[in-house]
Amino acid sequence: MHRARTDWQAMLKPCSDQMAWGSLKSGWGKVNRTSARRSYVIYKDIQPSGQFSRIFIQTRTAGGQEKTIGGDFWRVFLTGPANISASVFDHENGTYEAIALLLEPGNYSVLAFLDYTLCDGLRDPPETWFRIGNRQGKQQREGILGFLDHFIYEPLSGGEIITFEVSPNKSSSGIDGLPNITCAQSCRSLWNGFGRWKNNVWSPYIPVASHLSTGENRTARRGTLWLFGDSLAVRFHISLSTKPLCRQIFEQCRRSYNWLYPLPGENEALEKLRNDDLDFQPTIILDSIRDVLRDRLMKDPHSLLLLNLGLHYPISLNFTTFQKLIDDVIQVLIMREKGLGSHARVVWKTTTSIRKENTKPPRNATGWRFFTEERIRLFDAYAMSAMCKAGIEVLDVFPLTASYLKGTLESDIVHYSNGVFMTAEMALETYVKTGATTRVCIK
Repeated sequence: MHRARTDWQAMLKPCSDQMAWGSLKSGWGKVNRTSARRSYVIYKDIQPSGQFSRIFIQTRTAGGQEKTIGGDFWRVFLTGPANISASVFDHENGTYEAIALLLEPGNYSVLAFLDYTLCDGLRDPPETWFRIGNRQGKQQREGILGFLDHFIYEPLSGGEIITFEVSPNKSSSGIDGLPNITCAQSCRSLWNGFGRWKNNVWSPYIPVASHLSTGENRTARRGTLWLFGDSLAVRFHISLSTKPLCRQIFEQCRRSYNWLYPLPGENEALEKLRNDDLDFQPTIILDSIRDVLRDRLMKDPHSLLLLNLGLHYPISLNFTTFQKLIDDVIQVLIMREKGLGSHARVVWKTTTSIRKENTKPPRNATGWRFFTEERIRLFDAYAMSAMCKAGIEVLDVFPLTASYLKGTLESDIVHYSNGVFMTAEMALETYVKTGATTRVCIK
């Protein structure tokens, strides 16, 4: 599961020649689209608690033909004594395997949704996407891509209730039967990222070894916590402003608000709408990160930059452009001490899951065509993999948002209540206090 979390090549494999807008392999026309209503669970391998359970989906077309190709994007939730989003693997033969580690015995239900088929969830925007939109890569004219019906959001087997029982594991009360894995490469993560929601509380498989409110009376507050990212970073900053990290540990907490490019507070509304005729300009983002690292506050070795380039990038960029941007960002971070005089630590914060089904009609609007959960997972996997390989520590918040059954706020696609990230705040606080990280296997 950890390897799959960063294995962007495996995510691309079923669609490696299908990324370009308008590309279509022979035999991949609409007649061969998957029908979630006609697809079904072909096999369940349900193990006792503490062991991995698997569910296999066989896909069919609307005409009832069993499929032998991949390219679908399924989201599978297992709900019961705990709630979890399963990891789904495309076997490229029409079957999909959903795997999850269930620690609580009891009765579970399967909620599975087909979001996209025939690689439609991964396709890149046209090369002219920025030039036909605004400076932030948005607000393309409705209908410019033609008729869109790619976002399906259809339940498996027409919403039929699928249940199973996880029996207690009599041999162990914890995680059982997991082999000792030797990592070819590993990542220094503030926690291992994976877990489940139990009684509306996120419970990591490897618990965070601290409490959010320590009650410590810290007499020496040191350094600056600087959050760099989009509105999710702004909300994270607001939540932390009342917590020990900002009130007891750091001297101050700052933030930089960005979509693709920075959004200065005094001109934020105008900047979101500003037009130009230019393609994507990565130097604007690189320079904004350099500006933060050059700030006198970030010369202090007790300072920390929590960095994310998140949800606005899959909306507008093709994947190869994003890869190059992340690679360039890493070079800035690696050279920050020598080139920018910054001694601050850096932590990469991963991107969150979305709930596109909360979109107000029309769900297949032109400007949001490429804002897909599948593209977010791909972009996030590449960024996390690259940061890990560069030795930059990671705070992985994607699994907890993907598994949060209540999803985003009402009529909202991307924002969660602040309490959803409480355990992530605990992990960050523990890291700042102790420097402790978890070794996580990556591809």
